[in-house]
Amino acid sequence: MIANSQELQIALRSLRILEESLAALRQQLSAANPDLLAATAPTYTQRITALQAEIANYFYAHPSDVSQLAAALPNETLAA
Repeated sequence: MIANSQELQIALRSLRILEESLAALRQQLSAANPDLLAATAPTYTQRITALQAEIANYFYAHPSDVSQLAAALPNETLAA
């Protein structure tokens, strides 16, 4: 459970790392070793889903932090 904005930043960073790692894994293994991809990808997706839920719960409990986060994001991130 995310308790404060510092833990939120850690969770967001972890989420980004996991998403990038899963994308790299898919790129490297989709053709080379699809069985290994099928065996490893669910672990990543489960952790990503759990982190997304924790972040959503934090924002639900702390709605003012949503605007602070949006203000800290680069403009190209918001446009995506």
